[in-house]
Amino acid sequence: MTKTWTAKILDFRTHDGDTLTDVLLDVGWGVRLSRSGTATLSIRLTSSAGPVNAPEVTGAESQAGKLVSWYVDGALRAAKELWVVSRELSRDAYGRCVGEVHLRGSDDHDYELGLRLADLKLVKACGPGGKRVPFTTEELASICERLGE
Repeated sequence: MTKTWTAKILDFRTHDGDTLTDVLLDVGWGVRLSRSGTATLSIRLTSSAGPVNAPEVTGAESQAGKLVSWYVDGALRAAKELWVVSRELSRDAYGRCVGEVHLRGSDDHDYELGLRLADLKLVKACGPGGKRVPFTTEELASICERLGE
């Protein structure tokens, strides 16, 4: 049986489409988890289907990356409730906790954010070992067209 850890997300800042920073978690029993010294708690978005990658907010992908970040931030802030599910108590190469972010929408349905973004083709699956797969020019143009620029 796979062990999972779940915590309610109380506050966050959207860094890009696959990373939340300055996260404040309610881990239960009246315990809240956020910062540890000067380090902030960050979550690297994944999905139950595997790791996902959003366009970067800098460089050649920045236009699409900023739009995806804006979309993710809006979806999370409009949600009635947010929580993260982690299958490992480990961190990625950048020190981020890795987890699936879930939300309860205004329609009272629960959604896994990573799967929803993949269905909308706003993120793509990572390669073997979680390696980042760059977006093609066509994929970036499609994101920009669908999200408003």
